[in-house]
Amino acid sequence: MASGHINAGNSSFCGGIVGWSNGADIVDCWNAASVTGGYSGGIVGAVRDGSSTISGCYNLGTVKGDSVGGIVGHLSSINSCTVSLADCYNRGEIIHKDDYSNSVGGIAGRVQNGSGNPHTLARCYNTGTIGASANTPSSGALVGWIIDPDALTDCYYLADQGVTAFGSDADTEQTTALAAEEMQASGFAAGWARPSRQIMRSRSTAATRSSSGSMPATSRRPKR
Repeated sequence: MASGHINAGNSSFCGGIVGWSNGADIVDCWNAASVTGGYSGGIVGAVRDGSSTISGCYNLGTVKGDSVGGIVGHLSSINSCTVSLADCYNRGEIIHKDDYSNSVGGIAGRVQNGSGNPHTLARCYNTGTIGASANTPSSGALVGWIIDPDALTDCYYLADQGVTAFGSDADTEQTTALAAEEMQASGFAAGWARPSRQIMRSRSTAATRSSSGSMPATSRRPKR
C-alpha cells in the first residue's frame, strides 16, 4: 500500500497488509500508509495460529498502537503459533498509542516464544524512530518485548536513538547498533544476498520519498 491511513480505532488487530493472520505466509509486501490500532504492524497486526513465514517485507509508514512493530505487532505463543520472520526492514516511525501502551519495537512489538513455539527473526534492520512514553513497559529498536532474545540473528538498528535492541535488555551477539554512515556504506548493502524481486519492482518514487534519510533499501550483515 503506497499511501493513506488505516485506522482500526480501538479494535485489536490492524496492519498495513494483514490485520490478523492464522498461519498465512506473507511474502514480498510493503507498506507506506500510516496504521493505527491495538496490535498494530506495518505489515501484519498479529499472528496467532499455525506455522508461517513473513519474509521480504518492509514498512515506510508511521505505525501507532498498544503492541506495535514496524513489521508485526504481536507474535503469539498460543495455538502452536510458530513464525519465521526474515529479510525485512522498517524505516517508519513506530509510536505508542497512549501512555500505557505495552510494547513498541522497530521490527516487532511483542514476541512470545513459548515452549514449542520457536519464533525466529533473522536478517532484519530498523532505522525508524521509536516513540514511547515513560509509562510504556517495553520499547526496543528491534523488539519491544521478547521472552528469548536469542531468537534474533543477524539483526541491526540505527544507533543513537536512546533505546537498545530489546528495551531494557542488553544486546546479544546477533543484534548490533550501527551509525548512519555504517548503514549507508556500500559494504552493508552488498551483504544482502538477493533483494526481493517484487520489492525491487514495486518500490515507487512516492514511497522512497516518504522514508527518512538515505539508508539502503535492503541490507544484510555487513561484510567483516
